[in-house]
Amino acid sequence: MRQPPRHRSPGPGGRDTMEWQRDAACTDEDPELFFPISSLGPGSEQVARAREVCNRCPVADACFDWAKRTGQRTGVWGGVSATQRGSVGRRSRRAGVR
Repeated sequence: MRQPPRHRSPGPGGRDTMEWQRDAACTDEDPELFFPISSLGPGSEQVARAREVCNRCPVADACFDWAKRTGQRTGVWGGVSATQRGSVGRRSRRAGVR
């Protein structure tokens, strides 16, 4: 099966900040599962299936943190959709938390 897309972001000292991904439950899944066209209709079923994978993932928190930190605008990362990440980000900014 194909590997999920790798959007690398160098960390301190140029290290790959996505090292957590090698332990991700999604590595054997079709990456398209995590990028539905819409979160409505058939897309909502796709989001639910993606979340099932994330629910059994040992690195879901790291995945979510990476998506939030790098501003991912699409996809399900760490079991959280782009719409939900935006809401979490806005709440965090309002509370003064980064």
